[in-house]
Amino acid sequence: TLTFIGESPVIGVGVENIEEGLVATTAQHLSKQLACTVHWQAIGVNGINITQTIDTLVNQLANAKPDYLVICLGVNDTKDLTRLSVWKTEITRLIDTIQTQCSAEIFFLGIPNMSKFTALPNPLAYLLGYRSRILNSISSHHPYNGKAFRYIPFNQNFDASYLAKDGFHPSAKGCEEIGRTIAQLLN
Repeated sequence: TLTFIGESPVIGVGVENIEEGLVATTAQHLSKQLACTVHWQAIGVNGINITQTIDTLVNQLANAKPDYLVICLGVNDTKDLTRLSVWKTEITRLIDTIQTQCSAEIFFLGIPNMSKFTALPNPLAYLLGYRSRILNSISSHHPYNGKAFRYIPFNQNFDASYLAKDGFHPSAKGCEEIGRTIAQLLN
């Protein structure tokens, strides 16, 4: 079972139906690679940050019993200016809390470069792009990376077609590309 936990792309915001979303497309690619059926689950809330995820969503993992768990967080923490020290501390708390709920192999998806989000005007896009890179650096250099979780860098070479009409969430094409990358790294 493949489970994603986190913010809006987990629940398909930006695509017309959930089967075009990030979780379903990742499961489809993983199913082809493994030559078996991959069951998937999406545990997410639009607008949620890392602290809210720990406090409200992680407890659902005990019943989910995932084999693979992909954490999809950071865009809301970037735009809400979560303190960098809080981001690092909350990654530790998130992983520790997840490990009390399930024994899944854990992956942490990087944050997209928000300077590419067409909905954001400059200089806001530049500022949030810079901030997303800092949060990614904290995540990829976290002491748990390579031990308790594996960090998946986000493909920074995406174009506007990877974004939904809102210019903020991933489109079906974006989900397809991201899902393919994630599936390759899970296998």
